[in-house]
Formats: sequence, structure tokens, C-alpha cells
Amino acid sequence: MCKLKFSLFLIAFFMSLQLFASPFKIGVIPKSTETNFWKKVRDGAKKAGEDFNAHVVWVGQRHENQTQEGFIKRMIESELIDAIVIAPNQKYDLQPILQQVKANKIKLVIIDSEIKNIEYDAFIATDNYQAGVDAASYMAKHLNKNSSIAVMRFRKGNASTSAREEGFITQIKKLVNANIAFDSYMGPTKGSAYHKSIELIDFAKIDGVFSPNETMTVGLLKAINKTKNDNTPVIVGFDTNEYLEEGVMQGKLKGLIVQQPFQMGYLGVKTAVDLLKGKQIKKSITLPIKIITARDIPTVKDF
Repeated sequence: MCKLKFSLFLIAFFMSLQLFASPFKIGVIPKSTETNFWKKVRDGAKKAGEDFNAHVVWVGQRHENQTQEGFIKRMIESELIDAIVIAPNQKYDLQPILQQVKANKIKLVIIDSEIKNIEYDAFIATDNYQAGVDAASYMAKHLNKNSSIAVMRFRKGNASTSAREEGFITQIKKLVNANIAFDSYMGPTKGSAYHKSIELIDFAKIDGVFSPNETMTVGLLKAINKTKNDNTPVIVGFDTNEYLEEGVMQGKLKGLIVQQPFQMGYLGVKTAVDLLKGKQIKKSITLPIKIITARDIPTVKDF
């Protein structure tokens, strides 16, 4: 039934494109549609569509462990999409279908996460390895030497979170000679992060915890609120929403690494339009991050 509903939705959606007067039709496929981060990417993409007279088709799966291949395939087969902007949720599995995108002369803009061995037209993302390094540098200011650290990995094959995790581990070992006491995959959902945190992490013996995206950080904060240990480790997470901002204000999260999802979505669509118009574009755009603490919360929405 779910597959039938999915197919009917896509058929109706692509039929509607035939009636739209815009010269450009751009498909945008996020890693998921659930989190605040991807909702902001959507808002940026839609705004760019309005600004540059492009029809933006936003379609995606709820969770990041679900396949994106069906969305890409239907966009190719529709022969109505001029460009695809995608945040790949796997480094390798999407190679064959994305090669078909280029073979069909559809412009391809990659956002958020790199993908290996694929010819694309532009890449827009955070420097994820450096963001992990920055997270470790900030955490280290609040730790003693030889501290015990827990790393909540997201999922195998996710390029952006993997880069953050590796950057963090390398830097935290360098700065405080940290002992990585816990290092495990906790995704792909908030629920899995929550349950695994409670089951697997002994917070009483951990000095610091790093989580690499919004999903993991929400699950972790829920676990911290549930366990109520006397020892609160130094927690640095990624991305933001109202729940996480509240956690920062309460002192349960030491800080959050905040990206620019609206700008990522906006530039993804703008770049696609520029490509379709034959304009010169930057092949790679790196978006800066910001580390926010309790005093920064009032200005988060302006970043």
C-alpha cells in the first residue's frame, strides 16, 4: 500500500509539472524530510525557486536510511526535470543511478555530502571534517587531559557525518590525549539514538560526548533527560532546533555546531538555474559553520 501511494504521488506530481509555465524545473532530493535541518534546506530551495523563476520539486524519504533511487529514477523517466539537486545519503550506492542523470543531460548539483566517482556540475556543503575538528577544539576547552569520550556515529556510508566523526576523533586525541571509551553507530533515527544511548553508554564514566547531526543529538539529549545522572558530560552536538536550543540554555548541551541549511538549499537551486542559463558557476562552495552556546541562542535564526 505504501509503495502504491508513493507511486501515485509521484505520478500526480510530475503530471502537474506539465502545466507549470516556468522555463526551469528543478528536482531537490534531501537526505530526509523529518528534521529541522532539512526543512530549512527546503525553505531555501523554495525561496530560490521564487527568486529565479524556477519550479522546485521537493521530494524525499522520511528517514536517512531509506533509498533515494526511486525519486531519481522517476525524475529521469519523466523527461520534465532540467536539473537535480541532491544530498546523497550514501557515498557509493547511488553511483549507477546518478550516472544516468548525467547521461540524460540533466544538470547535477550535489549538496551536503560528497559522492565518490561521479561527475557532477557543482558541490555545495559544509567542510565536514573541519567542522568535526572545530567541535573537538571547543570541547577540549572544557576537558582535562586523558578524558573519556563517547562518539555517537550516525550510520555507515553517510559521507558528511563520517567526515565529522573522523575530524572530531583526530583532534580530540591530539588536544587532550582522549580515550575514546565508546565509539558506535547509533542511527538512523532519534529513537534508535535514544534507546542505544540509554542501553550502551555509562554516562557516569564519560567526560565528553560528540554527536554528528540533529537526529543523533536529539536522541542523546532525550537520553540525558531520562537518565538524570549526577555527572553531566560535556556534550557537543550538531545542528539545531527548539528542543536542542532549550538543552543548551539548560546547560545539558555545552554547544552546538550550526550549519547554514537555508543557504545550502538556496544556493543549490540558484546554481542549478545558473547552469541551465549557461552561466559560469563555482564548482565547489564551502559554507561556514558557527559554534553556538547559551549566549548565542537569541541570534541563531539569523545565522
